[in-house]
Amino acid sequence: MFDAQIRSRHTALVAALERSRELWKDLTEMQEWLNQAEEEYFGKDHEYKVPTDLSQAVAELKHAMDEVKQKEVKVKILKDGVGTVVATGAGTGRDKLKAELATVMANYQRLCSRLKGKHSMVQVNLSITSCKPDIGDIVVHVIVTLSFLLGNGFDSLSKVTMSTPDQCLFLS
Repeated sequence: MFDAQIRSRHTALVAALERSRELWKDLTEMQEWLNQAEEEYFGKDHEYKVPTDLSQAVAELKHAMDEVKQKEVKVKILKDGVGTVVATGAGTGRDKLKAELATVMANYQRLCSRLKGKHSMVQVNLSITSCKPDIGDIVVHVIVTLSFLLGNGFDSLSKVTMSTPDQCLFLS
């Protein structure tokens, strides 16, 4: 009977040790993925010159956010697994495991936050850039109007400048 208890305890300890090793491996792999994702998504400096570049960047960032969202399940599994091992285990190993989990969780949250921020920023830039043709049309209209007025002499220009600001867009 005593041998059966020892074997049972030994088997439980071996299983717990194996589970801890698997969690360490999974945590290490997750941290490596987070580092790669951080480098991939933020390592390159994005200079967007035209709306098509911005549209492509919005699509890439949306894809990145979806990919990170899919990792949320893995992070939850790791959190639950570490919680189980910590609750049933003893010793300094569990403190290290908890600390590593906290680091992975913090890095995951930071990546999510940075991606959301960058995605929002690029979307705003796209909106602004998309408005530029409208601004360009206004500038062209102002130039054409000024050319017309100058072609008709300064007398016409002085009449326009004396009018109310809402009648002359470029003077307001």
